[in-house]
Amino acid sequence: MTGVGRFLSTRLDGAAMRPHDSTGLMTRIALIFGFGLLCLVVLVPSLLVLIQTVFSVQEGAIQLTFGHYIDFFTQIDSYLIVGRTILFSAITTALAGTAGFLFAWLSLRTNVPGGKFMVIAITLPYLIPASFGALSWALLIDPFSGLINQWLSHVLPAGALNIYSFSGMVFVESLCSFPLAFTFFYASLAATDPVLEEASHASGASVWETFRRVTIPRMLPNALSIVVLLFILGLESFDVAWFLGYPADIKMASVEILLLARISDQPDVGAAAIYGLLMLIVVLIFVRLYRRVLMQDRRLIVKKGKLYRHSPFDIGRLRWVASAAFYLLIVLGGALPLLVLLANSLDIPLDSLSRYESPRFYYYQWVFDNDESVQALVNTVLIGLGGATIAIGLGFPMAFLFLKAKQGFRQAIDYLTFLPFVLPASLSGLALLVAFERTAIYGTVWLLLLGFCIKVVPFSIRNVQGVLLQIDHDLELASMTAGGGLLRTIRRIFLPLASPGLLASWLLLFTVFIRQFSLPLLLATSDSPVMSNLVFREWAAGNTGRVAVCGVLVVFVSLPLIAVARWLNRQKSEATTGPKSRY
Repeated sequence: MTGVGRFLSTRLDGAAMRPHDSTGLMTRIALIFGFGLLCLVVLVPSLLVLIQTVFSVQEGAIQLTFGHYIDFFTQIDSYLIVGRTILFSAITTALAGTAGFLFAWLSLRTNVPGGKFMVIAITLPYLIPASFGALSWALLIDPFSGLINQWLSHVLPAGALNIYSFSGMVFVESLCSFPLAFTFFYASLAATDPVLEEASHASGASVWETFRRVTIPRMLPNALSIVVLLFILGLESFDVAWFLGYPADIKMASVEILLLARISDQPDVGAAAIYGLLMLIVVLIFVRLYRRVLMQDRRLIVKKGKLYRHSPFDIGRLRWVASAAFYLLIVLGGALPLLVLLANSLDIPLDSLSRYESPRFYYYQWVFDNDESVQALVNTVLIGLGGATIAIGLGFPMAFLFLKAKQGFRQAIDYLTFLPFVLPASLSGLALLVAFERTAIYGTVWLLLLGFCIKVVPFSIRNVQGVLLQIDHDLELASMTAGGGLLRTIRRIFLPLASPGLLASWLLLFTVFIRQFSLPLLLATSDSPVMSNLVFREWAAGNTGRVAVCGVLVVFVSLPLIAVARWLNRQKSEATTGPKSRY
């Protein structure tokens, strides 16, 4: 029997699926269609990049060649770029991951001052996209004109601090990754019953011994998944690499892809594809290691009973140091960059912040009076609205169908929906550039929308699956038994109960769309400008005020959306666990 035949014979969980059951047959057909669409979205970009590395177009004819590989592996710069990218990602992952885990634990498990407010305060640095965070720090620690270097000129030699360096890149990228690391570790720790930690402490173990011998081992599987994600984000980091590394000739793989594919005088997509393929291989190795550790560490999983509010651990005087360190990171990653953006957007010199100067709004006037900037704003909003709607619109039915499949099929889907997390955005953009460069869709907003959807639809499926899993299966069975039918059950049961979670996911996806930087640079043209292209051009021209206005607009558009999404997620969590369950 063929693979498709075996799949068609697979019984779905839930109501019995008879061979003559039209509902069951339609569900299977929909599952096949959804699985095929998911394969198309996830696998085709990687295959296109792989094909591009071994084929070239010579005088209108497609030829098989290994010249791209020969050129790559015979140039020392290739090894330096790949090695530097991996080292950069490893260091930033270690710094951001360690800080995120430690402060999430301090917030949830100890009596650190302001611990309950930490999960709210982390929203501030999250609001600052990495591109504008990098630009803000470039204005602060520029070796010649940076404000901090000016302040330290009486103590240190001129230009002692240089943000255009590898260490400066690591510093800024770690600050940008810290909010994500904290949020992921916080959510994981909040869902973990602290009963074993309480038992360890009650048996005489110190707080730090309990943290080392109980908390860390129990968190290992989840921690590894977060570390893998942070490592991938470091690999595909474009914003920091472009604005801080490229001016100092510190090339990273993500920047090299853009240079080879779009900016070079003689674009070489095949050479760019080599970098994309190597990034994919490195990522898949880490994912494989994570999966093996996860399978071997099932012993660490503890079945949770009724949750309770435990007494916070007392860490003594260190609680004040820990609290000060956390809020210092909030200032460095959020408050200070936002202040720099606001000051530059209002044309207030940074060295005059200690005295009052009336703000000037002509940069804002430029944004709304200039035809190109207005078009970029409109395109960015339309892509955000359309992309988030398409992602949730496809994610909900596909997540619903995939949850009906048997365990083996679910594992295949789980792998497919995990891959987009590990596929760098530059790789997806490069694949679309290869596929559509000579078509009518190239250079239009539609290609950008397609690129974003390929990146986030699998993420939407995973997110919606988490929402649907919180709905009691008995409600579905009761509706089906009462003759409600599948479509009516979805309309009357699932959609009303899942709507807060779906709306929260939509809002977060919208912010992801409007904050993306590297993908539009690969796919957008002058006929389809978006915010990132505008920022790219104005920064190159030295118009920091115009760049700052774009950053302020992105931040203040994202703020209410993220606030509403967090509120909806909190309401959903309280509806599931009860308002008094903190852990």
